[in-house]
Amino acid sequence: MKKAMMNTILVLSILIGLICVANAENNQPEFLQNLFHEYFPDCSYEDGYLQYDETVIFIGRKPDGTLVLLCGAYEGEDGWEWVESTPLPEGTRIGDENITDAVNMNAWMGGAAVGVRRVERGRWGIRYVNSYDFFVGPDWVGMYGAETDAQFFGTHAWGDITTIDWSTLPPEEYIDRETKEERNTRISAYVDRTNWATPAHSDPEATTELLSEAGNENTVLGSFYDGTPLFILEQGEEWTKVKIGHGEDIGVMIGWMRTEDLAFGDDTLHVEREVIRIKSEQVLIPSVETFIGSRAGQITDEQFSSCLIIGETDQGLEIAYYLPDGDVGMIPMSSLGNGNG
Repeated sequence: MKKAMMNTILVLSILIGLICVANAENNQPEFLQNLFHEYFPDCSYEDGYLQYDETVIFIGRKPDGTLVLLCGAYEGEDGWEWVESTPLPEGTRIGDENITDAVNMNAWMGGAAVGVRRVERGRWGIRYVNSYDFFVGPDWVGMYGAETDAQFFGTHAWGDITTIDWSTLPPEEYIDRETKEERNTRISAYVDRTNWATPAHSDPEATTELLSEAGNENTVLGSFYDGTPLFILEQGEEWTKVKIGHGEDIGVMIGWMRTEDLAFGDDTLHVEREVIRIKSEQVLIPSVETFIGSRAGQITDEQFSSCLIIGETDQGLEIAYYLPDGDVGMIPMSSLGNGNG
């Protein structure tokens, strides 16, 4: 018991030290290596980085010689939680020019450089690819922070580092004089839209209702704009069961929509998106709003630019999709002034 307590104190001391020296780069390696060897005594330390959210990414060499990512987050009373990736290409290191948290797989020789982040507890995925090229969410790829029509929803190969094939990542390269249309075509090809749909109407003012059960007499959970990403759970001739948001429970909405109101698969690319991004610079109040039923908890002014307004309810609430985590929640737009961009 005494030894366990001492180990806990040691780990907490190391964590505090990591945070205190987060901006003192010369001191980071010592703290990182101490933490690494505490939990991975059989592996050799290759590289490490303390991320802005106080999670840690290590590159370690296992006893059999393979390189892996060992990603950790401190979960309070539960202690450190670690996730190990599939084998990395030889020569992988942390850092790519001024992108200090990139996992660099020989980018200087045409390999990929990517950001890795915790998507949710116990699962880590890719955050961006080649730093300047495009961003990756739980169920989308695209130009994060840019035009809303440059985000493409679907299933991609980079959502879980425990199963990822690192060779599927596009190489580090500049594409000279690529037009917006060429870029969107290239990036949209990274997702599989087979099991995806979106509301689609000829009338831009029309919305599609999400019902609690199939049939016109059921509770309306919300009305959704064209372009809203829908994952198909069950497709029928008259009604289709869909999920909005990423995950299995918290931060998702599940219900039924009329099949005739939806576009499916690759046809979703031809639907003009009606979603609205909240622009942080236009938020007029300093308060935060609760993201109802969401892993995100509360969102701050800075995070508003990560939200897409995808629908509305009868209770004066707007339905928002939080891009980093794929959560769906409710925001009372009346409290945001001109913040609906």
